[in-house]
Amino acid sequence: MNDDKLSAQLKALSDPTRRHLLALIHQGQHCGCELIHRINLTQPTLSHHLKVLSDAGFIQGVKEKTRINYTVDTNAMDTIFEKLKAMLEKWPEEAC
Repeated sequence: MNDDKLSAQLKALSDPTRRHLLALIHQGQHCGCELIHRINLTQPTLSHHLKVLSDAGFIQGVKEKTRINYTVDTNAMDTIFEKLKAMLEKWPEEAC
């Protein structure tokens, strides 16, 4: 994972609404129509946040008829945690 991708992923996680959506999706597969009733967003805003999370690799959408069901990509989550851990281990103690 390069630094640009890590930066994009961290930026995606910096928004509290996206973190809330990620937590909801992590609890189980959800479609946008279910999420919109669980969180106070308009449909275009929800779509934007889901796209950012998807582009960052945190969620995957599978289309089923007229719905897109979202799930969390746990491999992407593990990868970002490992990248952050490696980055922190590289920093000298003086930087802290």
